[in-house]
Amino acid sequence: MVPLIDKRGKKVKNDASKKGKNIGVLLVSAPVLVVIVLMLAVISGLISFYLLMFLETKKGTVLLPNFIGTDVRTAEQKLRSMGFKIEKVGDSGKVINMDPPGNTVVKKGRKVKLFAENAVQKSLLIPDFKGTWYKSVQQLFNLMEIHSVIKKVPEGGLEGTVIQTSPTPGSKVFTGDIVTLFVSTGTGSAGTNSSENEDRPMERLDSTISEPQPGGTESALEVIPPSIPVESRSSQETKTEQETNESYPLSEGTPLNQGGQF
Repeated sequence: MVPLIDKRGKKVKNDASKKGKNIGVLLVSAPVLVVIVLMLAVISGLISFYLLMFLETKKGTVLLPNFIGTDVRTAEQKLRSMGFKIEKVGDSGKVINMDPPGNTVVKKGRKVKLFAENAVQKSLLIPDFKGTWYKSVQQLFNLMEIHSVIKKVPEGGLEGTVIQTSPTPGSKVFTGDIVTLFVSTGTGSAGTNSSENEDRPMERLDSTISEPQPGGTESALEVIPPSIPVESRSSQETKTEQETNESYPLSEGTPLNQGGQF
């Protein structure tokens, strides 16, 4: 190939080799580009799927504003304009409580209960519900129009019993408030430990009341109340007979109605 010479007399390099190198780079990078495009497509598909699922889940729900401290009539008007059904407890003053509570996600068109200042609210001083069946506690809360949330805890004990409450016992709650009940699942380590501890005293009791018998076999003695010693009757009768024989020995020919020789 004849090299090209520009007007200044310099040789011009041929770009054929450069073009070959560029084609090689493109051939190598083409599979990489295909992989990148496929990954982007998969990622965008996953994002679209989860976004649609999220929107579908949230469909038909709305955030309930918090109107506590607002005039009850103003709150009623705003909630009705949002499509909610309103039930008022009391008709004047500010809103002191809401059911469901404000700032929670609820279904559109549901009923919202507003408690005004002049309403008579039910209150409850939370007792210690530990060990109580959780449904009994829920029934009490339903009578007081208090909401309850159940949270299961892997603790020992009887399944379905209350372990703890939030707020804690001694706290005062009102109509429309929320109380969390921590309920035992009965599968915790505490239940295993307690059952083992319950078995240990029985093992100690068996080892205490089991003694080897003269015949070489072992049998468990009967548990005798503490007021009667274990050795009382048989041993005392044997000792009494021995003492009588030693103190009053009878000689041959002595009548039974006479005393023995001293």
